Amino acid sequence: MLPPSLLLLIPLLTALPRQVLAARQSENGTCYLPGYYNPQTHAFTDGCDAQTYCGTPPGPEYPGYGVADTYICRTRGCRKDEYPFGYGQENDTIPDMCPSGQICPDNMAGCEEQVPVGSPCRLARDDECQPPSNADELRSSLNVDGAICLNQQCYYSDVVVGDTCIVENINYITFLAGVMVSDIRSKDNCRTGGYCDGTSRVCVATVAIGASCDADKKCDTYNCGPSGVCVPPADSADSPASWVYAVVGVGIVLVIFGTLTGLYFIHRRSREEYQVKLEQYYTEQVAYRESLFSLSHTRDSLLSLPKNTHPDVARQSLLVPSQPYSDEASNQFQGGRSPRDHRDGDYNSK
Repeated sequence: MLPPSLLLLIPLLTALPRQVLAARQSENGTCYLPGYYNPQTHAFTDGCDAQTYCGTPPGPEYPGYGVADTYICRTRGCRKDEYPFGYGQENDTIPDMCPSGQICPDNMAGCEEQVPVGSPCRLARDDECQPPSNADELRSSLNVDGAICLNQQCYYSDVVVGDTCIVENINYITFLAGVMVSDIRSKDNCRTGGYCDGTSRVCVATVAIGASCDADKKCDTYNCGPSGVCVPPADSADSPASWVYAVVGVGIVLVIFGTLTGLYFIHRRSREEYQVKLEQYYTEQVAYRESLFSLSHTRDSLLSLPKNTHPDVARQSLLVPSQPYSDEASNQFQGGRSPRDHRDGDYNSK
């Protein structure tokens, strides 16, 4: 639920000129506000595009110069981020970041000096406050160099547990499945290891992982889980238990062993199939060789007969056993010679 003061601003914002709410002007375009903060998102808006800010015309050559309440979009003089939004990679001129001791304001008009403790500061701009002398001791992820902006005023994050503290609760509005949800972020000026209790306004020690909680600020890790228990930081690395490493190691060994075993059986099966094919090939070659020997014997027998030999005599001469040829081929095959060796030897001998 929004505070009543912010709810009163919503009707006023809806009455702003359409140009400010709907369109963003480029350089020298007319803008109607020097800037305001969205009451829901707290984002700064001034009606200008990502490369300009809304300000008064700097000279007579600019439109609206000297006219009261007239503002135009001017080129930004600094940037807050290393890689600012809205700029190209080649043609756009990107403004410089501010040096140490200076900050770039939300409208990015130009660098400004940091302000001392007790001075006013902008919403969520801890970097606008000058750091303390013991910045290394007070520095944490919840402040900037030990300084913090609370309720638009600069403080040091140096209050110890048990002392009075300052707290600021910022209400952000987001939408989940079309439903408006309030997200409250709490900041305080307690040292690391403590948080400011919203009721007593006294710094209380934070609790360790596993303790019950109802807000992130109450945990050492600044992360209260959905179950109401402090959990490790969201950006922390997971540390598996020792048995996980053992299981993973055994699994890797089993996978390697299984792969090698499978390859062995596949290769053995392939060799057996190839051996069968090779034996069949040798058997066929031996059979072809015996057939050639038989044909050669038949030809020699017929050619050796005299002319006018009776057919019955010719047939009788062919009834000669071919076993010697078969025995010779078998002996050669058993001796390790290949069918190609048989063939080459036979034909070379003829």
